[in-house]
Amino acid sequence: MDKTDGVLVPSNHGLLKDLIIDGKNIGSKIAKELEMETQADKGSIISIVANDLPLSSRQSKRICKKHLLNFGRCFLLLNTIV
Repeated sequence: MDKTDGVLVPSNHGLLKDLIIDGKNIGSKIAKELEMETQADKGSIISIVANDLPLSSRQSKRICKKHLLNFGRCFLLLNTIV
């Protein structure tokens, strides 16, 4: 019985003016068009946890909580290294 767990973590960090697509810096052009000020990097992150295990809602909540705690540990570790 093979079962799979997966986590997708798309993150967004940086300023619009630094956006480069296909080798072209279009972020600064967009920022000028929208007349945006330079703002501090706020960033965002989303985590999607998926599996094909037969879990109850209680078990699913526990997996999500563990994922959140492990993500926090990684964040703290990265902040001490950088």
